[in-house]
Amino acid sequence: ASDAAYIELKLAIGQLLKELRLASEMTQSEAAVATNTSQSRYSTLENGSEACTLDLQISTLLTMGCTPDKIVTALDHWAADCKDLELGAA
Repeated sequence: ASDAAYIELKLAIGQLLKELRLASEMTQSEAAVATNTSQSRYSTLENGSEACTLDLQISTLLTMGCTPDKIVTALDHWAADCKDLELGAA
């Protein structure tokens, strides 16, 4: 269950990255330039791929101007989803 919760967390953070990028009216390529990475790497961050780490996703969110409050809100939604799906259970 913890693996599923971790995957869901990375997907939730990736979704927040995508929403932030779209709200800024940026392409993935433009966001990649803004965060000093490649478009393909940025795509893995948005998709929550195994190839990216959670700390890199969070760092990228902050670089893109995301506020800690928005990150906490996304985590609250993730926690509620985990509870609803019983993903947080050991």
